[in-house]
Amino acid sequence: MSILKIALLGPPEVSHFDRGLSFPDRKALALLAYFAAEGGMHERQRLSRLFWPESDSAHGRTALRITLHHVRRTLEEGAQPAHESHLLITHDALGLNMNSGIDLDLHELQAGWSLARDQAAREEVPGEVRRSLIARLQHAAALYRNGFLEDFTLRDTVDFDNWVGIQRGYWYQRIEQVFYWLCQMQSAEGELEQAIATVERWRSFDPLNEDISLRLMQLQFASGNRVAALKTYETYQDVLMTELSIKPSTQMFAQAAFIRNATAPRSKLTRESMVPRPPSARSLLEVPFVGRGAQLNRLMSLYEKASVGQPQVVVIEGEAGIGKSRLAAAFLDWVRAQGAGVFEGRAFKSYQRLAYQPILDPLRVQLEQESDLRQLLSTTWLAEISRLLPELRERYPDLPPPTVDETFDSSRFFEALARLGEAYAARAPLLIFVDDLQWTDKATLDLFQYLGRQWTQRSMPVMLLLSRRVETRSMDPWLVEWLAYLKRDVPLTRLELGPLSANDILQIAQSVSGEDDEPQAGQRAHPALRSSSPSFRAPASGTNIERFGTWLFAETKGQPFFVRATLEALLERGGLAARLIEGKGWVFEPQTSILDATSPDVMLPSDVREMIQLRLTRLSPPARELLAAGAVLDHDFTFEALCQVAHLTTQDGLFALDETIEDLLLQESPRQSGKVQAAPYMFAHDKIREVAYTGAGDARRRIFHGRALQVLEQEGASAAVLAYHALASGSVDLAFRWSMAAGDEAMTVFAVRDAIGHYEQARQLANEHTLDVPVTSLHHLYSQLGRAYEIRNDAKAAQAIYQTMLETARRMHDAEMECIALNRQAVLEGEDVFQLERAMTLLQGALEVAERNHDQSGLGETYWSLARVNYYALKLDASLVYGRQAYALMRELGKPDLVIRVLNILSYTTKALGQWEESASFAEEAWQLAAQQGNRIMEADCLARVADARINFGQPGEGVTAARAAYAISLEIEHAWSQALSGYTLARGLVEIGSYEEALTIALQSTEAAHTLTFSILLIVNLLTLGIVYQALLLPEKAMGAHLEALKIAESLSAKRYIAMSASLLCAVSVFAEDWEVASRYAMRALAARDPHEVIFAETPRWPETAALLHAGESEQASKDLHLFHEHFGTKKRCYIVLARAQAVLAQSRGESEQAIEYLRAAIAGAKEIGLPGECWQAEATLGRLHLAREEHEQAEQAFTRAAPAIKQLAGNITNDEMREHFLTQIRFILTQAKK
Repeated sequence: MSILKIALLGPPEVSHFDRGLSFPDRKALALLAYFAAEGGMHERQRLSRLFWPESDSAHGRTALRITLHHVRRTLEEGAQPAHESHLLITHDALGLNMNSGIDLDLHELQAGWSLARDQAAREEVPGEVRRSLIARLQHAAALYRNGFLEDFTLRDTVDFDNWVGIQRGYWYQRIEQVFYWLCQMQSAEGELEQAIATVERWRSFDPLNEDISLRLMQLQFASGNRVAALKTYETYQDVLMTELSIKPSTQMFAQAAFIRNATAPRSKLTRESMVPRPPSARSLLEVPFVGRGAQLNRLMSLYEKASVGQPQVVVIEGEAGIGKSRLAAAFLDWVRAQGAGVFEGRAFKSYQRLAYQPILDPLRVQLEQESDLRQLLSTTWLAEISRLLPELRERYPDLPPPTVDETFDSSRFFEALARLGEAYAARAPLLIFVDDLQWTDKATLDLFQYLGRQWTQRSMPVMLLLSRRVETRSMDPWLVEWLAYLKRDVPLTRLELGPLSANDILQIAQSVSGEDDEPQAGQRAHPALRSSSPSFRAPASGTNIERFGTWLFAETKGQPFFVRATLEALLERGGLAARLIEGKGWVFEPQTSILDATSPDVMLPSDVREMIQLRLTRLSPPARELLAAGAVLDHDFTFEALCQVAHLTTQDGLFALDETIEDLLLQESPRQSGKVQAAPYMFAHDKIREVAYTGAGDARRRIFHGRALQVLEQEGASAAVLAYHALASGSVDLAFRWSMAAGDEAMTVFAVRDAIGHYEQARQLANEHTLDVPVTSLHHLYSQLGRAYEIRNDAKAAQAIYQTMLETARRMHDAEMECIALNRQAVLEGEDVFQLERAMTLLQGALEVAERNHDQSGLGETYWSLARVNYYALKLDASLVYGRQAYALMRELGKPDLVIRVLNILSYTTKALGQWEESASFAEEAWQLAAQQGNRIMEADCLARVADARINFGQPGEGVTAARAAYAISLEIEHAWSQALSGYTLARGLVEIGSYEEALTIALQSTEAAHTLTFSILLIVNLLTLGIVYQALLLPEKAMGAHLEALKIAESLSAKRYIAMSASLLCAVSVFAEDWEVASRYAMRALAARDPHEVIFAETPRWPETAALLHAGESEQASKDLHLFHEHFGTKKRCYIVLARAQAVLAQSRGESEQAIEYLRAAIAGAKEIGLPGECWQAEATLGRLHLAREEHEQAEQAFTRAAPAIKQLAGNITNDEMREHFLTQIRFILTQAKK
């Protein structure tokens, strides 16, 4: 039985009687490890020099005695007399008694290695022996946890550290051979899966070793798994590029090509092999080098200084994966192109105790390329370098022995390397690059310090480039000290790399998708001028690539390694589609599944997860608890909240917080809460939070969420946050309550999509867990949820909710809920003209329920619904009656919300009945009440009604102001109905004041919104407005298309008032095209359908109808129509301008040209007074033509000259060159006449 177990292959572990031991100081553990690894007895004097080199002999021996005492006490030497002592102690020497029941992993590995070596030397190993050897080697391999004394160092003990480095190299060679023999024997036994597992574990210790990856590929292919073999190649290729910025060897590339093209051997069917997989495209993905231009330019300028004899040292710093090696590789390529000599080395964590490791390989490679080294250095100095490269003595057997004077050993060796560098720098400027400075051994740093001093003294053209991985907030003290000393001798620059910007990520998205050469938005033709552009489609708000770039930045926060890993994960999951496009090569198109994701936090590539997990494993237990608490709290959490959720004392919490901040896992949040005085904290990256949250485990997460709920409720957190924690903690009742509250909070600020999510969550909880929910809560839930779906323009979902509400009300015998449900259903049905009869039936039912239960509030609600549905049915008198009844009842009951809705529908009805002043009064009152109540939907709706009234009354500036406010609200609350309503009103006002291009943009957007609604009347008025805008821009074909679409819908509804308006506007377009036959037909159609008492848009021109009727010989009809128009609307400013233009046409037809001129002058005066540049130039142009017909050329020129400024003003408001040129071309005659 082993009493003492010592494990040195990895971080040192010691156990005594199966109990882990903790040593009081590191040197006590180091002393025991030294005894175990070296064996035998060791002189006290030598041990004191090894472990306490800075002390004199007496103090060294004293320190040794104290440390030995700590070892004995830890091992409980003497406490158990029956057991033999583990330590051998004499007067002059110390050692370890290996016969005292000691189990040492080094001995097990050595024994397994020796046995395998002896058997491997034989030509053939019998099967039974081989199987026995496999078991022995598996045991030996399992003992290897990592390098010898991994992550274990002592301060100020260079000789001990060097000894550790030598031991590490020795034992790694042993385990390499063990892995090699083991996988060979497993393959020979046909155990391919076990062999693959062995090589995968081997690779985890040496991922840059090409031979290992090559062997793994061969085994995977041999097992029939081609996909895994190619995946291994791609992984190795990525690691090589990330770590060394180089590509695999030709042999590796050829092997991958063979595997890709050859037929894989047959193997047993596995689940993986049965799933069809597309060929890998990772190797085709090239992420462009972006976002580092400033740093690259800085490096170039520093190199220029170095190349003229001003040596430079540059340290590139940043976290893992931030792009240090990528920047260095780009710079090295540039330097090589300048003809410089480059020495490129790298430090490795596993070899950081091996002296001069970073310069050993590049120096060896460089010297092997020299035909005669004696042309560079004398044999004396070559002899010194042979200390590092013993093979030089094989090449030059006559080299003298190196200096044996210990006092000058290192200085002569350093000087030899300095002279070698000087010889190379004499040929061309020299760049020395060492990657991963943080793992560089102290001997190499001492060398660089010596070289830096020599470079400066000799003005050598040398630049030393170093990269340092930043894993903690503060730098190791020894490195700080080294940089400070180095800076005294040679100029030192530190370049810190941060994440890429959102623009950089967009550039990457554009590059990989092949969209980086697209024309700029300003260079594209305006949608209004494209013949293929549908009349109602809005201009694109952004490309898919821009959305993908935004998504990618949100997902990665600009961390380059995360960016690449995410792109590769998308490739594997089908989120990017590879396409081979002629002229561009391979491009990768983002799929809509990415762009339509509800949240960017949906991806966590395995490479990213593993990187973060590695960082988290280094934390102490309290720090991990604190991090888990932070992950549960999500963001902007206080220290006090962290401690309460993690159940840490203040002292433990402070230590844990310091540790997580030092390791760059947490940081202070830039967002300061007004409620919280303490500084909040957040995760350094969202991915860290995701990994910490997942790693916390289900039980811990539930407990922590429950604690978080209590803490945050006391802090007054939002209902949405409390609902999240209640649900995650498993508290169903609390989750329901807070979900309802969260929905109400969201509706208050019109975050409708969020509200739907909260209400649906509450509904699901109530249904799945059969909660005992009061009827009032259910009433509120269904009413609010249905309303939210209405706002989102999802009528189907709203109807389903109201149907459930109705069924629940009847099941629970709640009349109030039943009445409201019937009303909500009826109003929704009424928006569809084909469902008006059903809507009326539902409202009759609601009326009966309200009257039967004496529900005055329900009665008022039903009256309002009846007013609205009758308005939809164009039964305006009935709508007005019900509206007035609802208004009186709601005033009496003191229901401000219903009063607003009633005033709103009264405004619509009275406007349609031609009662403009009363309509405006209703709209103004409703708007003010809605603003007071914070009802944003009704505020936008009523503002649009106010704007409509202002425009009709001839106050377009005020109308545009009100319409802009309404439109802004509609966009803010994302309400399609409000957008369609306020949008067409705004577009009308913009046409009136002469902002045609903006009017077109708004009209296209609002018409697009109207197309998503079921209320066809709103679509009709939007299409008519769009046609008016097109006509103002002198685009008659497009105007005709919009008006025809409106007429078609109006005819399907038998809506005479909109048939009349559509026909009237079509008549105007036909007159513009001088198609008098069609114009006359539309004029007659408009006249037949029109109610003379109503005008929808006051600005709708009447003169084209008059002209068309006169052209058809219907002068009496034309005269009568104008008489009725004058009788009903002639006193209104805006309508008088319309009337005057039409009267001028009628007068001219009668030969009364003087009277016609007077009418036109009156129209021009009215247009100028109101501020209508479009009406001004058209009336002036008509006046000019009339004067030309009378051969009054001077007066005609004056009229055309007066029209020109208005035309130029209108053209100046059009920023699109093509659209502006088209507009001016259509009326070039007028401008030409004005110049005469």
